[in-house]
Amino acid sequence: HEKGLPRPEFCFDLAPRVPGVIAADVCRLPLHNYCLRSVMFDPPFLIKTGPGAKLKERFGSQIGTMRDLWAFYYRAMFEIKRVLEPGGWLVFKCQDGVLSGRNNFTHCEIYDMAACLGFKPVDLFILLAKHRMTDPTHKVQKHARKFHSYFWVFQKRRK
Repeated sequence: HEKGLPRPEFCFDLAPRVPGVIAADVCRLPLHNYCLRSVMFDPPFLIKTGPGAKLKERFGSQIGTMRDLWAFYYRAMFEIKRVLEPGGWLVFKCQDGVLSGRNNFTHCEIYDMAACLGFKPVDLFILLAKHRMTDPTHKVQKHARKFHSYFWVFQKRRK
């Protein structure tokens, strides 16, 4: 498996593209309560992709607003909390972005959601992109380009 890590016992995706991945919605996981010690959540971070966009080919298309995407993240974390045992770990990969000329600090929103749900923030890793995807149609840059992802590490609080 990648980087010498063992393959997880369960791999879920809404639309699996590789063998061994189970089709499932993260908001309704086919698992019992408190059955996992850790979850790595790598959700989509794009909400709009135009016709012929390279990002759509790679990541699929998403429809909605940032608020819709953040609401999905909240529902997903709520469900992940259900399946995690007390003291269990959630690693949440996310990326900030600019949409319609507005910065969206998604990593801050995720922190707030996790705290609201009773997760304890333990660490935050920043991974720089090896390849930088830019849109050649953007002529004027108004915000810093985002060439990194965040990996939040949260622990489900014990009761």
